[in-house]
Amino acid sequence: MHCITLAQFASQIAQHADVWAQTPDEIPTDAIHTYWISAKTRHQQWHEVLSQFRDARNEADFGALRHYWSYYLPVLQEIVVSDQLSRMMATVADMKQQAGDAHESAASFFAIANGVYFSGLECSNRLANLLLTPAGVETRDLVMLNRLRRTCERWTDWQIGLTNLGSQRSFRFCFDVDRGETFRDELKLSKDRGQLELATQLLTMSMLGSYQRYLSKRDGLKRNNQQWVESIMALLHPAMFDLTGLPMSVPGSQSAQENAGSVFT
Repeated sequence: MHCITLAQFASQIAQHADVWAQTPDEIPTDAIHTYWISAKTRHQQWHEVLSQFRDARNEADFGALRHYWSYYLPVLQEIVVSDQLSRMMATVADMKQQAGDAHESAASFFAIANGVYFSGLECSNRLANLLLTPAGVETRDLVMLNRLRRTCERWTDWQIGLTNLGSQRSFRFCFDVDRGETFRDELKLSKDRGQLELATQLLTMSMLGSYQRYLSKRDGLKRNNQQWVESIMALLHPAMFDLTGLPMSVPGSQSAQENAGSVFT
């Protein structure tokens, strides 16, 4: 699974985060543990990749450094893009607690989602330090990776803004809280639910297009990406979906888009 799929998956979660937050059913403990293990497995492999760069740089092995960048660039890109999905999961977990979910699993999910976020953030910080002291890398690759980072930050804040159209509010995992709130306010300017859905679809396509400009066609750790997404799917309760597999509103509540539509009437 290419890392761009993670960004697309994060967008789907953002569109239905309010439904997930208000679903009262308990999250299976095994699913929460699997989410933690699959995420930590990816992070451990990222640390190994980043350590190889450190070792090659310390030994002044320029041949190894050139090989490192040509071979591991997709993994470095994956570290950047994955932050988007981990922040989205932490946002949903925060919203679920705000919704008053009394199940013990809600607190466990919040703790694990935060742990995954901070663990991934450690990898992102190591990558940022790598970009400050690059060696053996072509300028073009360095510039593209930095542009990918800035693009990811902006689209992550947009997705969190989209998430906050419902009854719960959580901007704590934005890169820039003011920007996230601005995106939320702009989305609320839509005249009705249909216009909001269309705007969301178009913006998602724009997001994927902007990522494709900076991403390698090669996969990074595609098997680990697949396992991580599968672990997230296991967290979703079947009651959240209708017979066609589409997310549906929780009885007695409104979806994020319906809540957004209510401000226009």
